[in-house]
Amino acid sequence: MTSSCSSMASGSTDDSMSFDELKTLLECPVCMEMSSPPIYNCQVGHIICYNCQRRVKKCPVCREEFKGCRNFIAEKLAEKCLRKCKYQEDGCNTRVKVSALQQHEAACEYRPMKCHIGSCGQMVPFMKYFDHLGKFHRIFAAADNTHFWEREMFVYDIKRLVKDGARNPFAMTCYNNNFLQFMQVDDQTVWIWVALCGLEKDAEGFKAKIVIANKAKNLEIQWTGPVHSARKTGSEVYTTGLCLITTGNGLKNYMEQVGRKYVWSMTINISQISDSESKVDTDSDDYYDSDVDELEPYNFPVREDSDEDDDFE
Repeated sequence: MTSSCSSMASGSTDDSMSFDELKTLLECPVCMEMSSPPIYNCQVGHIICYNCQRRVKKCPVCREEFKGCRNFIAEKLAEKCLRKCKYQEDGCNTRVKVSALQQHEAACEYRPMKCHIGSCGQMVPFMKYFDHLGKFHRIFAAADNTHFWEREMFVYDIKRLVKDGARNPFAMTCYNNNFLQFMQVDDQTVWIWVALCGLEKDAEGFKAKIVIANKAKNLEIQWTGPVHSARKTGSEVYTTGLCLITTGNGLKNYMEQVGRKYVWSMTINISQISDSESKVDTDSDDYYDSDVDELEPYNFPVREDSDEDDDFE
């Protein structure tokens, strides 16, 4: 017998039953899936799963009627077996007993996530969220094979800079991973962070440096810290305090008026955390003094003036 199910016999291995064999015995004849408690059977003894039993009156095998009889032996066997998470196709390899399956799937790292772009609200398969951004929101990665980006953004109305709400993310690709830079405003508080389109445990292998500067005024604000998982909401990130936090009025100091625009720039630097760094406390100077500015920045062309009144460009 495999490790997926408890032993069916205490004798020789020839008397044991494999998980696949047991799965076949517990297979519902209607949906062809392995039955989970409660399990019912017809008068002859053929089993059927709970969901299918509610939809049919007669046994599909022998045509005998179902009388609501539970098969407790089948249920005991089913409870001993480890079940696959329903998000297996999205990457989850966890197997748990049926009694813990619902709890696991409710918190599974691979469960779908809600898209918060505008009024989208779609539930998107977690590992396909980056593809969703490109297909439905025209948000594509800015560049590949670099980990250093310099963004030039602008607004036409400086008052709109501090309008409450989340801004569309800026997409980046490096280290064979997809990242998003988010910015959110709530009652004059502005916070900016970088997230990985992946699991939290994978995000822990990266850190980000965010710099907002105005060279003409000799002003600069910078923050270095962990990369989050894209699953975290803006409020969850803000609660951790692990992001660049400033105010709307403070951010205005970094803006320059160019024609009808109020322009400001931000650089983002993503770096991998080495094995030695991962052992360093994030409060120590070693974590923040990493030399990650060796590459030349990737400069994006400034978009031509538009009559559209966008929040950010």
